[in-house]
Amino acid sequence: MDKLLARIPALLAPHAAGLLVRRLVPALPGTGATVLDDALARLRARDVIIERGKQYLIPRPDEDQARADNEAQLASQLAELLAARWPDAAKPSRS
Repeated sequence: MDKLLARIPALLAPHAAGLLVRRLVPALPGTGATVLDDALARLRARDVIIERGKQYLIPRPDEDQARADNEAQLASQLAELLAARWPDAAKPSRS
């Protein structure tokens, strides 16, 4: 189990977007589904890996924060563009 626990993060590290379990299985021949599920659960509990959707990945908090900041900035820019194009759309309608 210790070798498996060490191997999984090494397999995930080059994949910033993470990997599906079905992509991990071929890289871990002889590892049964139950053992792999247990190893993934242990690594998640230790915060060595995270699960996002159905992808398992190495946490990268700095990159995640930069991405979130960028998305917030883009959302703000989009809101400004929409408000400039349709200024009355943001006003509540009077019924």
